[in-house]
Order: sequence, then C-alpha cells, then structure tokens
Amino acid sequence: MDSRAAIQGAAADASAILVVEDDFDLRTAIVDRLTDAGFLVRAADDGHQAVAALDLRRPGVILLDLMMPNMNGWEFLAELTKRQYQPPIPVLILTAAGNVRHIPPGHPVFVKPIDTRAIVQAITKLMSPPSGAYPTV
Repeated sequence: MDSRAAIQGAAADASAILVVEDDFDLRTAIVDRLTDAGFLVRAADDGHQAVAALDLRRPGVILLDLMMPNMNGWEFLAELTKRQYQPPIPVLILTAAGNVRHIPPGHPVFVKPIDTRAIVQAITKLMSPPSGAYPTV
C-alpha cells in the first residue's frame, strides 16, 4: 500500500494519542498516565510500528521519541511529512537533552527524564477546543 492509499484508508480518531517510545518502562508510564487522564492511547515501540498504527487509525496527537532502533523518530517524521495529512497531526517530541537543538520548529519538546504530568497537561491543552469554540457536527 502506498502512502496515498494509506491516507485514504486510515480512519481518523482525533481523540486518540499514539505514543512512540522504545523504552518499555517510560512508554508504560506515559500510557498509564494518559489513560488515567481519560485519553484513548495506543503505543508503538519504534517507527515501523507507528507507521503501521497510522495505516490502521490516524491519531489526534503523536508523542514521539527520536532515538529508537529500526526506524527512528527522524525517519518517522519524514514519513509523516510525506503523507501530508490534513489537518496535520500534532507531534510532541521526547528526547535526551543533547538532541534539542536539532528539532524542527513547531514541535513541543519534553526532555528526558520527563514529568508525565507535564505531558498530560500539554496534550489536554492541545486537544481542548479554544474557549468559546463550538465543536463541529
């Protein structure tokens, strides 16, 4: 399946969060915290799994680690850009301090070790409609 077909075939779930993190303990902590906060969360432990998840159901937000085996976060971002989702999927970056200066603008960054409460707050703010806005029907 080419990228265009995947875009057309994947259903969107704007309320879902895709957590892409290879560290099992950190991924579990993030998924648990987000689930406890009431979010629908899916997880992938590398970029290949994340691409497969996109082919099944497009999330509303992606929380992405940059340094992973197989397909890293940079390669995943390139694939996400190629797919040209409309509207674009917001991506929040998880990374070690040394990688911060290389992150493309427009992506909120969480430096490891992270505070999972801060992630919940950022995603809650990102997924909440602006004050006074009405949801579309």
